[in-house]
Amino acid sequence: MPAEFDISALPRLRVPLFVVSPRRVLADVLSKGWVESAVPFLAFVCVIVGVLLTTRGYFTADNLRNLALYAPDGGLVVLALFVVVAAGGIDLSVGSNFAMSAFTALFCFHILNLPVAVVLFASLATGAAIGVINGGLAGLAGCGALLTTLGTMITVRGIYTLASQGQLVAISTSARTDDVWDWIGSDRFLTMPISFWVFMIAAAGVLVMFRQSRFGWHVLAAGGNRKAARHGGIHVKGTIFLAYVLAGLIVGLSGFLYAARENAVASDTGAAARPSQ
Repeated sequence: MPAEFDISALPRLRVPLFVVSPRRVLADVLSKGWVESAVPFLAFVCVIVGVLLTTRGYFTADNLRNLALYAPDGGLVVLALFVVVAAGGIDLSVGSNFAMSAFTALFCFHILNLPVAVVLFASLATGAAIGVINGGLAGLAGCGALLTTLGTMITVRGIYTLASQGQLVAISTSARTDDVWDWIGSDRFLTMPISFWVFMIAAAGVLVMFRQSRFGWHVLAAGGNRKAARHGGIHVKGTIFLAYVLAGLIVGLSGFLYAARENAVASDTGAAARPSQ
């Protein structure tokens, strides 16, 4: 018979009280809901720190006020892109839309001598019309958003070039002035430009839309998972269509503010999505 094996004779292994796995810790952290918002915020903080370390006097009051004068142009365009991307789409035509909206505002103000309220409506209508085309093709018709907005970008840029060539001189030499137009373009409220406050109001409105409104929830649902949103009773195509229209309205507003400030456009206005030249 084999000799009995005495287990008690074996040395006892010490079991650690805590086991730290870097991979498990990283996975647990990334699975938290707040990480999705924390990552872009940390990136923003890194940019701010980098600017502070490399640029002297960047955050002075005068420079910040100067930045606030030009920031609404690009800020509103980015806000429009944010709405489209949240719906799961993309819009390459925002630069051309911006230029066309700005030209429409200048043409209505300096050539047609329309009231500022009508000029604003015309600029918004121009941006919304381009948004309707994009939304109709990419949303309702189901065409690819990339190619759709690329085609819109080229087409609108061509129309803008043809329409503006004969009017740039007349617009630049126009002597018409208006108190409301000048107030929007160059006046300040609480030391900050009027356009900056318009941008802040628009940004707050979009934030409230996504956080509190049913339409904002539908946009996020359609952008997150279209199949699940459709099964949940959301009209996905209509939601995407309205997202493009809203983005076009925001771009139209940006073009109006640019026109009021600069009182001129150029052949490369809005080129490569650069609203400020």
